[in-house]
Amino acid sequence: MARVTRKATPGSGVGFGGRNFVDVDTANFHLFDHPLSYDFMIANGQATYGSTVLSIPGPVQEIYRQELQKNNKNLPAWYTNMQFGGSTIPFIDQSNWLRIVPPLDNFELTPADTTNPEFKVCYYFVRHLVEALQDPDTSENYPFLEQVTSMRNGQSTGKPDYMLRIHGVWVPLEAKVAVNTEVRIRDQVQQYINIDAFRRREGSTLITTPMRPHGICLVADQYGIYMTHNGEFIDCAPDQPRWDRRQLTRAEIRDIRNTVTKYL
Repeated sequence: MARVTRKATPGSGVGFGGRNFVDVDTANFHLFDHPLSYDFMIANGQATYGSTVLSIPGPVQEIYRQELQKNNKNLPAWYTNMQFGGSTIPFIDQSNWLRIVPPLDNFELTPADTTNPEFKVCYYFVRHLVEALQDPDTSENYPFLEQVTSMRNGQSTGKPDYMLRIHGVWVPLEAKVAVNTEVRIRDQVQQYINIDAFRRREGSTLITTPMRPHGICLVADQYGIYMTHNGEFIDCAPDQPRWDRRQLTRAEIRDIRNTVTKYL
């Protein structure tokens, strides 16, 4: 374990195109006497996938840290004292986000920021958007979900960032930093459409929720919201959102919901 000091950057050249590189505090690596077991991570947090870079949410980080503290007596102070961030900004909520977020020039996406840039876009914008888009009468009992596993014919197809209900139908939404830099965005949204169920964990319990297959997947980035149907962009393009983040209003939110409903 070591601290990351700059955000990750993709590699390039032969043999390095699929890898990510990051600066770390190499002088202060910590070797665990008793590392976390993979079984514990699957049962209590989230699985890892080879060389994939994952952002682990704060509550899961706390579960990991508590388990490590049980069997490792000499954890470094920088880790035991670390504050894990939440997924929302405390002073921004549904009563004021449409006044604060659309005018922002950027979301502090700087090279020196070690936060995952996609998480930062969700922190400032996408999570508030999803909360506003979901059915208001079910937000308390059936709120939107994050990082579920989409299923088709009993097989996992991927992990959309959000799953929310619009007019009673579960709809996936994928978050990006900038859609126009995603060369396989159409292939990715194909993973989340025409699915018949999704799975999620609540603690160590695996829950499967059936859903009606359809071709809608919303995509959101720092610039706005994109509508895709059966893998194709509808009245928008990767470099041109259908609903511009800078112009979002309550009326635009209703328009997104109504437009999605026409294709369900």
